[in-house]
Amino acid sequence: MRGGHFVVNGDSIWYSHIWADKCGATPDGRARGDLLSKNMSASIGQDRRGITAHIKSVTKIDATGLAYGCPFDYMLHPSAVKGEDGLNAMLGLLRTFMKRGGYGYQGNVQDAAILRDAQEHPENYPNLQVRISGWSWFFTQMEKKFQDEFIRRAELEAGS
Repeated sequence: MRGGHFVVNGDSIWYSHIWADKCGATPDGRARGDLLSKNMSASIGQDRRGITAHIKSVTKIDATGLAYGCPFDYMLHPSAVKGEDGLNAMLGLLRTFMKRGGYGYQGNVQDAAILRDAQEHPENYPNLQVRISGWSWFFTQMEKKFQDEFIRRAELEAGS
């Protein structure tokens, strides 16, 4: 209408909220108003086969033609990356993602119980940060709706 052009993009961080109420229910069980998927993540609760399957799905997309890329957001429970074995597992995930041609890899290692406690007692967690699409945000300074989203993702996706 104004002479502009459209670009394909895999970066949808804020649109998961903006379009949630405008999009009807979807066949995967998402109700109208529930958040849409964020960036190259599964919708909340839909990552049912684990992070390796998620990586395989995301890296099927050739991101070279996407103007703003397609960042892959994931969440793991702290127990998944604990100790030397956990560090090696995390490194293996990153290497697999890159070997498969992945674009942007950004994640959170969160425990839903800690996030809930931080929501209830923010004075005890002044430095708790979460990763959001290439930048970090102090959890206790987030709006409650964003805190609730992180807690829900931690419960469903990180196996808390």
